[in-house]
Amino acid sequence: MKKSGWMIALCLLLLCLTACSGSNGNDGNHKETNGQMENASAADADQDSESLGEESSMGQHNTSKNAEKATIELPTGPVKLVIASFEPSEQLKLAVEKYEQAHPNVTIELQAAQTEFKDLDSQIANIEKYVSTTNTALLSGKGPDLMELDLLPKEKYVGRSLLADLNDFMDRDADFDQSDYFVNIWENSEQSGGLYFMPLSFYPAQLIGDEAAIEQAGGGVNDADWTWEEFADTATRLIQNGTYDHALASAPEYMLSERVGERYAQFVNEGSRQADFDSPAFVALMEQVKKLFDDGVILDFTRSSSGSKGGSRVSAAKSNAYFQSAQVPSPMEFLLMMDGYEGHAKVYTIPHAKDMSPGGYFAANERMGINAASSVKEQAWDFVKFLLSEQGAADPDISLGNTGFPISKVAYQKEIQKLRDDGEVPAFKNGPAEADAFKVDEEKLDLLDAIVTSAVHSIDQPSEISDLITEESKAFFAGQKSAEAVAKLIQNKVTTYLNE
Repeated sequence: MKKSGWMIALCLLLLCLTACSGSNGNDGNHKETNGQMENASAADADQDSESLGEESSMGQHNTSKNAEKATIELPTGPVKLVIASFEPSEQLKLAVEKYEQAHPNVTIELQAAQTEFKDLDSQIANIEKYVSTTNTALLSGKGPDLMELDLLPKEKYVGRSLLADLNDFMDRDADFDQSDYFVNIWENSEQSGGLYFMPLSFYPAQLIGDEAAIEQAGGGVNDADWTWEEFADTATRLIQNGTYDHALASAPEYMLSERVGERYAQFVNEGSRQADFDSPAFVALMEQVKKLFDDGVILDFTRSSSGSKGGSRVSAAKSNAYFQSAQVPSPMEFLLMMDGYEGHAKVYTIPHAKDMSPGGYFAANERMGINAASSVKEQAWDFVKFLLSEQGAADPDISLGNTGFPISKVAYQKEIQKLRDDGEVPAFKNGPAEADAFKVDEEKLDLLDAIVTSAVHSIDQPSEISDLITEESKAFFAGQKSAEAVAKLIQNKVTTYLNE
């Protein structure tokens, strides 16, 4: 059986996540999340911070329906709720216990697919079995009432109407106050006109740059609303005048997959099961990515190794680049990242495509979906609502680590306040990662408020489609096939995948 690249990536994430604490994050993409630039005015940062407790202005679905909303009636008799997860988090296990205590008539069966594994191959086998079993059950009109979708082919489920649209529940639930949550996260996680999975947490994503080296090279980085073309022009100037040989490090096939992600709806329509990769837009995107690497703006770390013009300036800059792409696992991790580049780290926005609006990027995490065929969908929604709430969110002592930012604003503020009250992050060692104790920088926490509220572009996580793009585009970047030939091949394979 073919071992999909996305499965390998996810397995490695499962195996190595705890070792990532204290290190920089990885590239990502779909509509990408990006931190706001640190030199935004103090007034803007204050305004963003204050907006955490206010209702989002991003077009909530229930704004015009308040008069129609009512409390969703739940069954009063015995209810069994089946929840499937490959490897349930401690948060999910604890939430099940709390929910059952608060709802004596509800019994929750938490189906965990993970079994012991010896190596990566056995882990991949476990995941493939989990995906196959769940697919079979859902396609037969059965399956769990609620499921964690991070490892499942959710785009195929959407195309076959196997998942309930969560907007329907939010629109008629008077007990669900959307102003308590980061609505910008779920509104920008929609696919094919609906919200078919609800992220319980998310990872802000941005560029972390060496501000000192950038200023020495002439500065002038205007990242508030820059496109990839403007990024390339700025990077070329910095490289010519400064210390580093490159602006960023990645691999062309991965960057292409990420760039598709930020405009996913342009190339994939799950509802109609159609793709548009054999288009001039996709060919142009492939050629643009290739030019970034050919011109040396971005270092291909899978094929190249080079030294800094003046030797390695900082240990965090092993890629010999002005910027590093980073997804932030927690507020504490953000403070650690901002201590990089020998204390000269600064947040810059990730560039966007010309036809995209400016804004930050994020990666959705712990995405929950409701089976459209479930006979207890209202109860399943009530449990999702509990998971989203402060009571169901991860405990701050846990989420200060690397479990993601809670989608609950109340839970997020609780984490931030804990950091402020403690005043210092203690020294720790977690596998190969370690860090000395350091003081909490409250200005950086204010900056973080601006980052999470500006996150409007969703980075898609590894999937079968991203795996196809990554694998098949290698031939183009290696000069073995034309962009048109590779585009046609990807179009055929993605179309087949969506319809199989």
